[in-house]
Amino acid sequence: GSALEDHAFRKASFSLDSLLARSPRIANLQKDGDIKQIKVEDVQIDDVLLVRSGDLIPVDGIILEGTAEIDESALTGEPLPKIKTSGNAVFSGTVNVGDAFKITCSKTSVNSQYSKIVQLVRKAQQEKAPIQRLADKYAVWFTPIVIVISVLGWFITKNPETVLAVLVVATPCPLIFATPTAIISGISRAAKRGIIVKTGAAIEQVGKSKVAVFDKTGTITLGTPTIDEIITLNGVNYDVLLRNVASIEQMSSHPAAIALVQMGKEKFGKLPIV
Repeated sequence: GSALEDHAFRKASFSLDSLLARSPRIANLQKDGDIKQIKVEDVQIDDVLLVRSGDLIPVDGIILEGTAEIDESALTGEPLPKIKTSGNAVFSGTVNVGDAFKITCSKTSVNSQYSKIVQLVRKAQQEKAPIQRLADKYAVWFTPIVIVISVLGWFITKNPETVLAVLVVATPCPLIFATPTAIISGISRAAKRGIIVKTGAAIEQVGKSKVAVFDKTGTITLGTPTIDEIITLNGVNYDVLLRNVASIEQMSSHPAAIALVQMGKEKFGKLPIV
């Protein structure tokens, strides 16, 4: 039992290590007209940092100059990059997939978003879920009962094999270790897949859940719908309707509007600007 629990903790630590491996380590500090690399731990509040294309954002900050295209999938799960401009907040652990830009540090590395995620995972691995506490309480009186039963077995059968069989089969190790091992393994597997679990109790509640609510666009869909068919009513001309609607929707950035415009361009080639 102890060996299994140790193995589970080692596996969990590997998953935590994989999170730590993605932690930003270097920042490009702009100071006195020069840019130099420093450790992310040395970044101070209000420091001006250059974030190059492809860089992990080292700390939470505010965009000072430039337009940023940020991959926040590590934090939000949304695969589509977000466009941010001067004055918008950016978070550590996210990736600059666009042009270089500058930020001012708003939080040091230890208080930044990605560091908090690592802390949450570490705390979740250490905390006991309600079912674990129940198992621990059960094990306290389970062992004395097993000993009493084995003693009774000795008096009834006078057979030492019977006593040993009771002790082996009724060992509390599966009870004590199975639950925490399952919880720890669940948290570590979730972390490996980018799912952050705050507590062991959350893992326990997932099994009881009947309804799940998701942010649909960009999370479980790509935000690029297509239109299969348009059905008109009351004798409305299909071509006139599509041309007019698609022309109007050119002014919108909504995914449904983009799909209508695409359909209109495929049919008419060019749409009038309204």
